[in-house]
Amino acid sequence: MATNVSEFVIKVEDRPGSLALLTEVIGKAGVNINAIAGLKSEGKGIIQLTVDRNKETVQALQSANFKYETRELFEVKLQDKPGQLAKLTRSLADAGINVTCLYITIKQTIVFGVDNNAQAAKILQKLGL
Repeated sequence: MATNVSEFVIKVEDRPGSLALLTEVIGKAGVNINAIAGLKSEGKGIIQLTVDRNKETVQALQSANFKYETRELFEVKLQDKPGQLAKLTRSLADAGINVTCLYITIKQTIVFGVDNNAQAAKILQKLGL
C-alpha cells in the first residue's frame, strides 16, 4: 500500500561537517531519519530526507537556521522480485507522469516524487500498492 510522506529538501554548505551538523540537529530533536539522499549542485549540498516526526523536524531546522523546502512523495513496498520497479515506473510513464526523484529507505521501501500526485495515486491504487 502506498503512503504519502513529507520530504525535506535542505541546502547545506558544500564543506566537511555540513552533513554531520544537519544530522546532529535532527537527532537531538529526537527525530529518526527514514530515508536520505544527497548530491552536490551549484556549490551547495542538497540533502533530501524523510523522517518519522515532521513537526519536530521543522522546529529543529528552523532553530538551526537551515533553509529547507517540503513536498509530498509516495512511499511503497515493492515485492522483492525482478521487474517490480519496472512495472511501477512503466505504469507511471504510460500515464504521462514524470518521476522527479527516487530513493530507497532504511525500511527497504522506495520513496519517489512525481509531477502529478493525484494521477499517480490512482495508478498506485490500481497496482495494489
